[in-house]
Amino acid sequence: MPSVHGNALGILMFMVCALPALVGGLFLRLPDPIVMGFVGIALVAMDMVVRIRNRKQTGWVMKKDLGGYLYFIPVWIFGIFVIILNIVNALSPLNL
Repeated sequence: MPSVHGNALGILMFMVCALPALVGGLFLRLPDPIVMGFVGIALVAMDMVVRIRNRKQTGWVMKKDLGGYLYFIPVWIFGIFVIILNIVNALSPLNL
């Protein structure tokens, strides 16, 4: 089984984002791009709240020990990637 490299905060942020995905996708039956867009927004918001609280330190936006991260990427970058990917998905004619 592959190991996940990151800090506990980053992994916890991804676990917390399962809740909006569960509620939006399973209970409310919203389309996947909308649900995953909210997951991306939640990831960005959670990580930025933690990082803004530490903004007096240098490198607060990208530093690994000042917010959540997986591998070498901060959680907020994953969130932006999820948002962009689902906007493209919603606007594509194939609507994958």
